[in-house]
Amino acid sequence: MATNTVVGILTCTDGTNIPLKAEIVEGTETSLTTDTVYTSTAIQVGDYAIGKTVTHGLIQFANGFQYAYILRQGLVASVIPCCVNGASTATPRLWAPITLMAGDLLRVMNQTAADRGAALCYVTNRGTQRIATV
Repeated sequence: MATNTVVGILTCTDGTNIPLKAEIVEGTETSLTTDTVYTSTAIQVGDYAIGKTVTHGLIQFANGFQYAYILRQGLVASVIPCCVNGASTATPRLWAPITLMAGDLLRVMNQTAADRGAALCYVTNRGTQRIATV
């Protein structure tokens, strides 16, 4: 399978930007780490910015995508907006701000160009964020 470059940014309340970039195999859910151009090594978001509160974010994929989210202790902690490269000119606000903790992972699902899968990201009436896929 081919790989695609997935890039993104998370913006925190104090103005800090967390740069994200990785080569990800199509059709797999993988962790998206920090961009090594700006950080010395690829680091998970929770370990890079412990205690920072993320309010905005955007992940951009070269081909198709299904979803992006912050994984905390096995559960979806926050859904992150995503799009195909060039389809957005702004960094959208998250449904709810999230304060990063050590061990938080940013997981992304990079779809193949021929795949027709879909995902529904939603918030329950209790504020719990979830993702349903087909």
